[in-house]
Amino acid sequence: LRLPAELITGICEHLDLGTLFHVSRLNKYLWRLLRQTSSLEYLWERARIESGLPELTAAGMNVFEYANLVLGAAKYVSFVDHYAVLSQ
Repeated sequence: LRLPAELITGICEHLDLGTLFHVSRLNKYLWRLLRQTSSLEYLWERARIESGLPELTAAGMNVFEYANLVLGAAKYVSFVDHYAVLSQ
């Protein structure tokens, strides 16, 4: 069962950047809708602004790649920090 894109978009307008990132990774339908639809970049830009991340300045990187870089790296760093604490 797939929800209409308009309903998903309406819900995603209220999500923070981390939640939007994780929702976009739930399945192929949401991945395509949220990451490959250029008209929905405003969702990511709004979430980036509200999260306090600086404006994207890297040439050739879109807002989706920026979120992946920041959130993917943050998840890894958190795991490494957690592991370092546990192994002491």
